[in-house]
Amino acid sequence: MSQFRTIVHVDPLPSPLQVESKAYFAGSCFAENMAAKMQQLRMEILLNPFGIIYNPIALAEMLHMQKTNTQIPVSDIFSANGVYQNWQFHSKLGDVNPETALQNMQQAVLKGHQFLPTTNYLIITFGTAFVYELPNGKIVANNHKMAAGNFKKRMLSVGEISLSWNTVLAELKSVNPNLIVIFTISPVRHLRDGVVENNLSKATLIQAVHQIIAKNAMCYYFPAYELMMDDLRDYRFYAADLLHPNQVAIDYIWERFVSAYTSKDFGDFQLAMEVLNAAKAHLPFHPNSEAHLLFKQQQLEKIKKFQISWPNIPMDDMIQHFS
Repeated sequence: MSQFRTIVHVDPLPSPLQVESKAYFAGSCFAENMAAKMQQLRMEILLNPFGIIYNPIALAEMLHMQKTNTQIPVSDIFSANGVYQNWQFHSKLGDVNPETALQNMQQAVLKGHQFLPTTNYLIITFGTAFVYELPNGKIVANNHKMAAGNFKKRMLSVGEISLSWNTVLAELKSVNPNLIVIFTISPVRHLRDGVVENNLSKATLIQAVHQIIAKNAMCYYFPAYELMMDDLRDYRFYAADLLHPNQVAIDYIWERFVSAYTSKDFGDFQLAMEVLNAAKAHLPFHPNSEAHLLFKQQQLEKIKKFQISWPNIPMDDMIQHFS
C-alpha cells in the first residue's frame, strides 16, 4: 500500500530517559514546548534559567557561566529603555532596580551551577545561526530591543559553532561524566531574516550539530526539524502566524520523542499522570454532592496505586486537592 507522507525514522536512544531522570532544557521557544510536557508530568527539570536563547554561541556561553558559577560584575549591567539588563540574559530577568536585576541573573547562574552536575540529560534546541555582535566582538543572547546600530548582524560559521560546543561539552563532562546531550533544531521558521536566509541558517545549524556529535561521545540528534518539515509538511500543523508549530504538531513531535527516547514504562506513567491531571482540573457543579465526594475518593485510590509504581514523583498537592 502506498504511503502518502514521509515517515521520518528516529533512532532509539541507547540510554533511554527514565521517569526518575532529571533533564535540563535550554534554547529556543521550542525547548519550552517540550519541557512543558515534562513539567505536566511532574518530572524534575530545569528550563531556560537565562530565558529563551536562540543562538548556539550564547547557549554555550550560558553553560560555561553556570559550570564555573561566574560572578557577574556590576559593570556588565546597563540600562535599556529604563530597565537594567545584561547581554547574556533574556529581558525578563531585568529590573528597574539594578540590584534586583543583578540578583535575578546571579540566581539564574546558580540554578544551572547546581543542576548541571546532577542532571541526566541536557536537551539543547538551536533556533538560528544569525547573531548580533557588539563592536567589541561579543555575541549577545538578547539585543533587548536596542537600536540596530549597536550591533553587527551576521551568520555564524559551522566551525564557530562546533568549536564553542566542543569546548563547553568538555567542561560539562568534567563535572558530569555520564551526561547525555540531545541536540534539536527548532522547527520555528525565522522568516524575518528572509526565506532563503532562514533555510541557510537551519542548514548551518544542522551541519554544526552533526560535527559536534561526531566528536563527542553520548551526544545525539533528535530530528524535530525534520519531523515538522518532512513528516507533517503542511500549513495545517502551524499556528496562525504560519511560523510556529501548533499544538497538534507539538504533541506529535513529543509522541515521537517519547516512543524513541524513553523507557518501556514511560507510556504507562504518562497516561496515568494525564488521567490524574484531568481529574484535578475537573470543576464540579456541586462540590459537596455524594457523587463528587465518591469521585474524590476514587482519585485518592488512583494516586495510591500511582505512588506504588512511581514513588519519586511528588504528589502531595494532588493528595491535598482530593482530600
